[in-house]
Amino acid sequence: YNINCVAGNGGGTTPPPSDPGNGGGGTSVAAATLSSLSVSEGSLSPAFKSGTKSYTVNVGGGVSSITVNAEASSGNTIVSGYGSRSVNLNYGSNKVKVKVKNSAGSVTTYTITVKRADNRSTVNTLSNLKVSHGTLTPAFSSDNMNYTVDVVNEVDAITIDATLTDSKSKFASGYGPGTIPLELGVNKIYVKIVSENGVTNVYNLTVNRATTPSECTTNTDGLALLKDIRLYVDIDG
Repeated sequence: YNINCVAGNGGGTTPPPSDPGNGGGGTSVAAATLSSLSVSEGSLSPAFKSGTKSYTVNVGGGVSSITVNAEASSGNTIVSGYGSRSVNLNYGSNKVKVKVKNSAGSVTTYTITVKRADNRSTVNTLSNLKVSHGTLTPAFSSDNMNYTVDVVNEVDAITIDATLTDSKSKFASGYGPGTIPLELGVNKIYVKIVSENGVTNVYNLTVNRATTPSECTTNTDGLALLKDIRLYVDIDG
């Protein structure tokens, strides 16, 4: 910004601004710029120039923070909290702003877009799934998420045994292997796996516990059983 101050000549007109370089009375305020800008990881693209306000930096997935170094041009100051500092990085795109102010209070913002590569595993499946009672229907397959298990009435709990495909994944809290009590009838059981990059996958088990004790439903055709019992009392004897 150039500010030129000229004294009035009393004639009702204002003469053109004087040229500060030829001994006139003009004064100027420097633009709000940086003299240098750099980062601790990767490199600025494009290369730093005082008049360029936007930059990109690419870093690997293992870089969790980056240090920004900035210096204001002569006569300018860095805005508090927006100068040299360490910045924690999320996976993906991160916006880092550097602000500089001139003596007139005008602020210029430089923006650095730091792109952290996301190389975390996306696998969130099981390599094996077993139950302590009954049989999975259909047979287990890593990419099949829905199963049915039928158990007899006497089975009041079932143990789920599950193996993660990728050791970097994990079971969601409360939804991993273990022993689960069964109500009579239909029971819904969920096994949830969270990949390293935070995406959840769910295996659904429907466990049907018989409502009638098994001895009441046994095939009795081959058994020697009494059909009826009657009691007679001799009241005269």
